[in-house]
Amino acid sequence: MRRPLTIAAVLLAALMAYGLYNMKYEVKGLEGRLTELNHQLLEQEEAIQVLRAEWSYLNRPARLQRLARRHLELAPVSVHGIEALATVPLTISSRPRSTPPTMLPRNKPIRPARASKAALKERRQSR
Repeated sequence: MRRPLTIAAVLLAALMAYGLYNMKYEVKGLEGRLTELNHQLLEQEEAIQVLRAEWSYLNRPARLQRLARRHLELAPVSVHGIEALATVPLTISSRPRSTPPTMLPRNKPIRPARASKAALKERRQSR
């Protein structure tokens, strides 16, 4: 009776040693994966900091004002372009449109046509 009990104990000890061995290497693999993920996390946080710094640099008010002056061609609104609310018709026309609206591509900005210098001068003189 002692012999089968001893054999069972030795087998149980061998199974436990094998399980412990497997668990040890599984934990080592998981620790390596954790280290790799932590390294990636640090790299991504550094990249986010760089992007935030670049965003701050690109959104400086002086730079944006210079770009707006160069590309937007904005002008102050003249008093002649403002109308009283009473002059604006508030009824909606029930007639359907004669032509459907034009579909424009979204990736190209639309620039208004520029008036010639002579036409602008003529407009100013007529006021």
